[in-house]
Amino acid sequence: MKFRTWTLIAALAGLSAAAYAGDMVRLYEFGADDVAYLALPKQAPKAAILLVPDSLGSLEIVSKRCDLLAKLGYTAMALDLYGGTEAASPTDAKQIQSKISKQLAKQTVAAGLKLLCESPRYRAEKLILAVWGDNMPVVLEALKDAGPGVHLTAVSWLEAAGGGQPRELASLPCAFQVIYAPEQAQSELGKYLQALGELRGGKDDIEKVEYDAGFLLKPEISGACADVWSNIIRFWGVQAQGLAPGLTDKSESLTSEMADARPVKNSSYSDRFGR
Repeated sequence: MKFRTWTLIAALAGLSAAAYAGDMVRLYEFGADDVAYLALPKQAPKAAILLVPDSLGSLEIVSKRCDLLAKLGYTAMALDLYGGTEAASPTDAKQIQSKISKQLAKQTVAAGLKLLCESPRYRAEKLILAVWGDNMPVVLEALKDAGPGVHLTAVSWLEAAGGGQPRELASLPCAFQVIYAPEQAQSELGKYLQALGELRGGKDDIEKVEYDAGFLLKPEISGACADVWSNIIRFWGVQAQGLAPGLTDKSESLTSEMADARPVKNSSYSDRFGR
């Protein structure tokens, strides 16, 4: 897959991070005893993006991803399905994932969907989902119970993992994007995604990318990470009926803006990864 990157510098010039700093919101009124991080754009949102990261993504990192999306004109909210527990390695992440209550996780996702689709203050007409790894089955279960008020525009399954995912993915009433590792191409997941692409007529982005687990949520800013995020943001922009302001087809880089998403030096996250 050939990724194209774009410059965001012109689009974000003069915009301070503080102007877009989000805050924690309670989901109690929407059916879950949890909080989520929410960042709002200055103008009417192009769409709302609900991020469902895995346990490798600390709030410190994910919240800055939300702030960046708010700068681009989206309402962005990130859920925490792990009660503040963070993984220090992919092995830890698998153990943490195996211990979460699927029912409680489903309630949290459903509450996030409800807030972004029904809240008089925060709702948006279009909804985009960014789901990491093994969280896709939980999200699909929550979508089953969602009412007609969920106007799903696009779904991105990032760092797709596991095999035998529910067939509901094939019937999603929107475009979807899947990013998975080449090593899984011959696995159950790879075969399923190939069949899924054929079923949907090759209209969606199902792409293999070389990466280490959690690379989209780690603090280091590699060229691959910036390229993939550029691809993801472009996909969302197209599905939301137009590219984000300032995005072009020039071979530029997101690195400068992604650098804003790094944790501060000596923070718990940077220390854990030895940054």
